[in-house]
Amino acid sequence: MNNDANQLKENLAPQPEKKIKKEKQPKKIGRNCENLSFAAKEAFKRLRTNLVMSFPEEETKNRIVGVTSAQPSEGKSTVSLNLAYSLAELGKKVLMVDLDPQGNATTGLGINKNETELSSYDVLINDTPIDEVKVDTKQETLKLCT
Repeated sequence: MNNDANQLKENLAPQPEKKIKKEKQPKKIGRNCENLSFAAKEAFKRLRTNLVMSFPEEETKNRIVGVTSAQPSEGKSTVSLNLAYSLAELGKKVLMVDLDPQGNATTGLGINKNETELSSYDVLINDTPIDEVKVDTKQETLKLCT
Protein backbone atom coordinates (compact mmCIF):
# COMPACT_ATOMS: atom_id res chain seq x y z
CA MET A 1 0.00 0.00 0.00
CA ASN A 2 2.88 2.31 0.76
CA ASN A 3 4.25 1.81 -2.77
CA ASP A 4 0.85 2.67 -4.25
CA ALA A 5 0.72 5.89 -2.22
CA ASN A 6 4.23 6.87 -3.32
CA GLN A 7 3.42 6.13 -6.95
CA LEU A 8 0.22 8.19 -6.74
CA LYS A 9 2.14 11.03 -5.14
CA GLU A 10 4.72 10.95 -7.95
CA ASN A 11 1.99 10.95 -10.59
CA LEU A 12 0.24 13.95 -9.02
CA ALA A 13 3.41 15.97 -8.48
CA PRO A 14 4.02 18.69 -11.07
CA GLN A 15 6.25 17.40 -13.81
CA PRO A 16 9.00 19.56 -15.30
CA GLU A 17 7.97 20.86 -18.69
CA LYS A 18 9.43 18.93 -21.55
CA LYS A 19 10.82 20.94 -24.40
CA ILE A 20 8.73 20.10 -27.39
CA LYS A 21 10.42 20.32 -30.73
CA LYS A 22 8.52 22.64 -32.96
CA GLU A 23 7.72 20.95 -36.21
CA LYS A 24 8.71 22.87 -39.25
CA GLN A 25 5.55 24.41 -40.65
CA PRO A 26 4.88 24.05 -44.36
CA LYS A 27 5.41 27.22 -46.32
CA LYS A 28 2.16 29.12 -46.38
CA ILE A 29 0.84 30.68 -49.52
CA GLY A 30 1.23 34.17 -48.25
CA ARG A 31 0.02 37.47 -49.50
CA ASN A 32 3.49 38.47 -50.63
CA CYS A 33 3.29 37.58 -54.30
CA GLU A 34 7.04 37.40 -54.78
CA ASN A 35 7.51 34.65 -52.18
CA LEU A 36 5.01 32.07 -53.38
CA SER A 37 5.98 28.47 -53.89
CA PHE A 38 6.36 27.29 -57.46
CA ALA A 39 3.09 25.29 -57.29
CA ALA A 40 1.17 28.31 -55.99
CA LYS A 41 2.57 30.59 -58.71
CA GLU A 42 1.59 28.08 -61.35
CA ALA A 43 -1.93 27.76 -59.93
CA PHE A 44 -2.43 31.54 -60.13
CA LYS A 45 -1.01 31.62 -63.66
CA ARG A 46 -3.50 28.91 -64.65
CA LEU A 47 -6.36 30.93 -63.12
CA ARG A 48 -5.07 34.05 -64.87
CA THR A 49 -4.93 32.24 -68.22
CA ASN A 50 -8.48 30.95 -67.82
CA LEU A 51 -9.73 34.48 -67.13
CA VAL A 52 -7.80 36.04 -70.01
CA MET A 53 -8.89 33.38 -72.49
CA SER A 54 -12.54 33.46 -71.46
CA PHE A 55 -12.96 37.06 -72.68
CA PRO A 56 -11.75 37.86 -76.19
CA GLU A 57 -10.03 41.27 -76.38
CA GLU A 58 -12.54 42.76 -78.81
CA GLU A 59 -15.51 41.73 -76.65
CA THR A 60 -14.90 43.99 -73.68
CA LYS A 61 -12.35 46.62 -72.81
CA ASN A 62 -12.64 46.40 -69.04
CA ARG A 63 -13.35 43.39 -66.90
CA ILE A 64 -14.41 43.22 -63.29
CA VAL A 65 -13.46 40.19 -61.23
CA GLY A 66 -14.89 39.92 -57.74
CA VAL A 67 -13.68 37.50 -55.09
CA THR A 68 -16.28 37.02 -52.38
CA SER A 69 -17.30 34.66 -49.62
CA ALA A 70 -19.57 34.87 -46.61
CA GLN A 71 -17.03 33.07 -44.42
CA PRO A 72 -13.95 34.69 -42.87
CA SER A 73 -10.43 33.35 -43.42
CA GLU A 74 -11.11 31.59 -46.71
CA GLY A 75 -8.32 33.34 -48.62
CA LYS A 76 -10.23 36.07 -50.45
CA SER A 77 -7.48 38.65 -50.02
CA THR A 78 -4.78 36.12 -50.88
CA VAL A 79 -6.53 35.04 -54.08
CA SER A 80 -7.38 38.62 -55.10
CA LEU A 81 -3.88 39.88 -54.47
CA ASN A 82 -2.09 37.06 -56.25
CA LEU A 83 -4.47 37.11 -59.21
CA ALA A 84 -4.06 40.88 -59.58
CA TYR A 85 -0.29 40.55 -59.35
CA SER A 86 -0.29 37.73 -61.88
CA LEU A 87 -2.35 39.74 -64.38
CA ALA A 88 -0.06 42.74 -63.89
CA GLU A 89 2.93 40.53 -64.70
CA LEU A 90 1.35 40.00 -68.14
CA GLY A 91 1.29 43.76 -68.62
CA LYS A 92 -2.46 44.03 -68.03
CA LYS A 93 -3.57 47.22 -66.30
CA VAL A 94 -5.07 46.17 -62.99
CA LEU A 95 -6.87 48.21 -60.36
CA MET A 96 -7.29 46.28 -57.14
CA VAL A 97 -9.92 47.66 -54.76
CA ASP A 98 -9.37 46.52 -51.18
CA LEU A 99 -12.72 46.92 -49.40
CA ASP A 100 -11.72 44.70 -46.48
CA PRO A 101 -11.61 46.83 -43.27
CA GLN A 102 -8.49 44.92 -42.19
CA GLY A 103 -6.74 45.91 -45.41
CA ASN A 104 -4.87 42.63 -45.82
CA ALA A 105 -4.45 43.01 -49.57
CA THR A 106 -3.10 46.52 -49.06
CA THR A 107 -0.59 45.27 -46.52
CA GLY A 108 0.28 42.36 -48.81
CA LEU A 109 1.32 44.84 -51.49
CA GLY A 110 3.64 46.52 -48.98
CA ILE A 111 1.48 49.59 -48.46
CA ASN A 112 0.58 50.95 -45.03
CA LYS A 113 -3.10 51.87 -45.30
CA ASN A 114 -2.73 54.33 -42.42
CA GLU A 115 -0.36 56.40 -44.57
CA THR A 116 -2.82 56.86 -47.44
CA GLU A 117 -4.80 60.08 -47.41
CA LEU A 118 -7.88 58.86 -49.27
CA SER A 119 -9.56 55.46 -49.47
CA SER A 120 -12.39 53.63 -51.18
CA TYR A 121 -14.64 55.16 -48.49
CA ASP A 122 -14.04 58.57 -50.08
CA VAL A 123 -14.94 57.19 -53.51
CA LEU A 124 -18.18 55.59 -52.29
CA ILE A 125 -19.37 58.22 -49.79
CA ASN A 126 -17.74 61.52 -50.79
CA ASP A 127 -17.81 61.03 -54.59
CA THR A 128 -14.02 61.43 -54.79
CA PRO A 129 -12.77 60.43 -58.26
CA ILE A 130 -11.06 57.04 -58.10
CA ASP A 131 -8.02 58.46 -59.90
CA GLU A 132 -7.32 60.57 -56.80
CA VAL A 133 -7.40 57.47 -54.58
CA LYS A 134 -5.23 55.11 -56.66
CA VAL A 135 -1.87 54.18 -55.15
CA ASP A 136 1.14 52.93 -57.13
CA THR A 137 2.63 49.53 -56.28
CA LYS A 138 5.91 47.77 -57.10
CA GLN A 139 4.27 46.37 -60.24
CA GLU A 140 4.03 49.18 -62.77
CA THR A 141 0.62 48.13 -64.15
CA LEU A 142 -0.94 47.30 -60.76
CA LYS A 143 -2.69 50.13 -58.92
CA LEU A 144 -4.47 49.93 -55.59
CA CYS A 145 -7.50 51.62 -54.09
CA THR A 146 -7.34 51.11 -50.32
